Amino acid sequence: MRPRDPRFDETSGSYDVDGFTKAYAFLEEYRTEELEKLKEAKQKLNTKKRRKMPQDRCFSTHTCAQCEPRIKCRIQQDKQRKHLGELRAAELSLKSKEREKVKTTGKAVGQTSKTKLALYT
Repeated sequence: MRPRDPRFDETSGSYDVDGFTKAYAFLEEYRTEELEKLKEAKQKLNTKKRRKMPQDRCFSTHTCAQCEPRIKCRIQQDKQRKHLGELRAAELSLKSKEREKVKTTGKAVGQTSKTKLALYT
């Protein structure tokens, strides 16, 4: 029997964005805590660097060089995640409004484009 990857297997079900975000919402708290810890570590490294104190084993200049890109990457990921969430919310509200129009008028509405979604965000 050949091993299968459940991510690409049709029998594993479909991906539900809302269910996934609800199930893993606790990870957002972890991400913010990790970001705060990174910022604190960077601050400690900067103060030690200014005071020219002997550096500890856990805090080295190599680690300081790694903190800044990690922090920037985390912030960018959070912004992107928030933006995608806003787009998703706008898309859902637009679809519900279109469903209401179809119920009232009986006419089918065309597909929504990205420019229409941008107007609703």
